[in-house]
Amino acid sequence: MILAYEECKQKAQCLPLSKRAQLIEHLIANLDELDNNEYEQLWINESHHRYNEYKQGNITSRPSDQVFEDAKLKLASLKKCTPDFLKRSNMKCWKQPVGRESNAIPPF
Repeated sequence: MILAYEECKQKAQCLPLSKRAQLIEHLIANLDELDNNEYEQLWINESHHRYNEYKQGNITSRPSDQVFEDAKLKLASLKKCTPDFLKRSNMKCWKQPVGRESNAIPPF
């Protein structure tokens, strides 16, 4: 199973950005089948993984404002719209973290 995962991960990284975004949307849509405990466990596992990577010096931290701004720009390029459009569309969800009890994904 781990080999299949690694192979999928490598192939996905070779896809163009728009195809990776479509794949992500597909995978996220399939996550809807999980219950809240499974979501919670997935995020716990991910947070431990990211923390360990940070402690080992494999990744660095960035201010959240910068992360959200980069995400807006990437979304804008995928949607063929400008950052001004995102500001006009009142995307305040980018400045506020989604609550723990919520599994909702901000609208794009």
